[in-house]
Amino acid sequence: PDGTLDTSFGTGGIQNYDFELDYDSAYGITVLPDGDILLAGKALHPSTVNTYTIGLLRVNPDGSPDTAFGTNGRVTTLVGQDSAAAALSVDAAGRIVVAGEAWNGSDYDFMVARYLADGTLDATFGSGGTVVTDFAGSNDSAFAMLVQPDGKIVIGGYARGATGNDIALVRYNADGTLDTSFGSGGTVSTDFGGGDFGASSLALQGDKIIVAGSALSSNPGPFGLLVTDDLVVLRYNADGTLDSTFATAGVFRLDQPALGTRSYNETGYAVTVAADGAITVAGKQEIGRAHV
Repeated sequence: PDGTLDTSFGTGGIQNYDFELDYDSAYGITVLPDGDILLAGKALHPSTVNTYTIGLLRVNPDGSPDTAFGTNGRVTTLVGQDSAAAALSVDAAGRIVVAGEAWNGSDYDFMVARYLADGTLDATFGSGGTVVTDFAGSNDSAFAMLVQPDGKIVIGGYARGATGNDIALVRYNADGTLDTSFGSGGTVSTDFGGGDFGASSLALQGDKIIVAGSALSSNPGPFGLLVTDDLVVLRYNADGTLDSTFATAGVFRLDQPALGTRSYNETGYAVTVAADGAITVAGKQEIGRAHV
């Protein structure tokens, strides 16, 4: 509680975990009811050059691998020709859900996989435990996920549109099929008029879906327009339409204009909703070369 390293965990409060080769990365973490720690990310494939698999790791409260999970606490899953998990959740039934991206041979698609508590893929979900969703035949990637109380799964990220990346959402039924009551056949894309955008974090506010991320904007500078990132928060209704009662037509935008030769960038990375409905967003602001 005082911020010092907990020496009862790992070695002096720190523990590193290796899969089979170099370059393993964790992007999602959760603490389970029994105190075990679950991480998700990517691990280099042991036999295919420059290929990554989904990597899951479960460790005991003291930092030692939970040997009842996968192989010595580790699980790897290759979806498509290359895959990685960027978001992690555990549903009410104790099943592990991860979301990220999978390479189909020409571009990346949204990917979601569900595992049983012991690390085996849940064969009742999607196709053998995994689902891949393509938006428009170009690069799509998911960074955020939430599991609704009814078991439906929402994942968010970006999808490449005609003028750039769009904020993209997909909602699946509990069995991994697309929820056709959401958006257009289960998918929603929000375009701000060109440029690069993305959803970084999701939260529920009642039956509304809150999205935090970024979108590009152009502001006048001393030598013409300066293109910067704005922090955005969007609220969607349960059917995937933007909630027009929230902010401006469903979108809150934090845009700090450029000052002199310095450009300002704001990005939202995490969002949470308090019991009273208040929304808190954490991220970064860049002023020139400084970040806060």
